[in-house]
Amino acid sequence: MKKIVFTFLISLQAFAQNLDVTQVKYKFIPATQDVPLTKSQERCNEILKKEYTLFSFNKQKAKYENLGDIRLFDDIDYLLAQIYLGQTLIFDLENNNTYLFPLTSNPEFYFKFKTKIHNWVLTNESKIINGITCYKATLRIVTFNTNRDGSKKELIFDYDAWYAPSIPINVFFNEINGLPGLILELVSKNVGSLVAESIKHGVSVNKDYFTPNNNLYERTDYEEYISNSIKLINSVK
Repeated sequence: MKKIVFTFLISLQAFAQNLDVTQVKYKFIPATQDVPLTKSQERCNEILKKEYTLFSFNKQKAKYENLGDIRLFDDIDYLLAQIYLGQTLIFDLENNNTYLFPLTSNPEFYFKFKTKIHNWVLTNESKIINGITCYKATLRIVTFNTNRDGSKKELIFDYDAWYAPSIPINVFFNEINGLPGLILELVSKNVGSLVAESIKHGVSVNKDYFTPNNNLYERTDYEEYISNSIKLINSVK
């Protein structure tokens, strides 16, 4: 009897160490192109049809997970497809910090930086997604790409987001942050859409779910890393 009670108490203690989160599963839908796709683009789209991402959060933490199989990231077409889904992120909502984990088959490090918040244009346009009232917001991000010859090219990214004010979380993925509610659909006309397929509340996750792996070390050269990554991507397109 004592053994049964002891086992029960240990089970209760282990369960108490878990965290309850809201978990949203997203599907990526590639944009329709007006020009013929290359073989690599066609393969990317076929890969993306089978992939999902996961966004989990509570009041203190959030995590955006790219669920791609990291063992396949050495396949360049697979890696390019995963880039559309974004990199895995952990958000410390209380301290306004973001932890970014690069897409690689051999992860060794992560980046930590202050969470960037964008100024969206909010509208009154609404629609229902998964039974939840969402409102449309738009965002334009302007950045610059360094070409192989060292010249700069302006890049413009336009996003339409449908967010739910009834679920107050202001972060998402790839620095698409700042809305007063959970994004249930994110549209980039030239790239594609992330659409919520399911929402589950009260999902139990391990207490270390929002903690970076102790085997990884922190790097601080994020901007240089992104610049080099863009150059690599351009070299194989």
